[in-house]
Amino acid sequence: MKKIIIICMMTAITSAVYALPSDNFDNNSMDPSLWHLYQVDINAWVSETNQRLELRSTGGGAAIYYAKGWGLSATNDFSFKIDFHFFRPSSGPADTDASVQFCINNGFSNDVIIEAGCGSTGEGTAYHSFFYSSIENPIEGTEVPKGEKERNTDNGTLYISYDASEDVLYLSDIGYGSENAWVTIPGLVQGEWGNNALIPSFGGWSDGIVLNSGDAYLDNFVVDSGTIVQICEYALAGDLNNDCKVNFGDFAIMAENWLIDCYANPSDPACVSK
Repeated sequence: MKKIIIICMMTAITSAVYALPSDNFDNNSMDPSLWHLYQVDINAWVSETNQRLELRSTGGGAAIYYAKGWGLSATNDFSFKIDFHFFRPSSGPADTDASVQFCINNGFSNDVIIEAGCGSTGEGTAYHSFFYSSIENPIEGTEVPKGEKERNTDNGTLYISYDASEDVLYLSDIGYGSENAWVTIPGLVQGEWGNNALIPSFGGWSDGIVLNSGDAYLDNFVVDSGTIVQICEYALAGDLNNDCKVNFGDFAIMAENWLIDCYANPSDPACVSK
């Protein structure tokens, strides 16, 4: 079942409150109200097949689903997850790798990724090497922990969660929160990324590995908690709350700061340094 449903209106001048989205890919067709498809190369693709999102490849490339017109508020806690399957055949070329991945970014190509895949020893022999990793340096000059972790199963779940009060992201393969985190990333979302709404995405990539149907796939995407916000895909002058229209909601935002002089009163809460 796929859903991103408006469940109520707060007032005439505020944005809608949305139900938490989910997608189990059961109808074997991408939901254009939820997702964009980004495909780097025709040699790798994702498609909703066999009631799941399959990653396939004839040798190389990447393909990603990412949220269309919605995201997660960076000022509230959130948690979301996706199931995965990844199996690498026992033979294949050396120095190759591939993975399915689960990602969150701030809309400016700054990503944090957790993934499950396989690689090569780099010594001429391909082998089963299963790992989870996060991308280092999601923005230039910011160091984020990364690493690899062996797994002994082809199936599992990837988790991303966030504590807004502490500004800490948690990446895991066993559950949400600090007690389950494999990678902990402090000071990124509200600090380095500046409170921008966060965009979930998922898919996978291959660098030289042929992936057939059933080798690699994702399933059961669920946002378990968080505040869903609309993200306008157009740069509309005067649209201060990014709801793709200029109305009294934008006027209300402007009125809150009417005649505030940050040079005369820099301690005012509305005066945020760029």
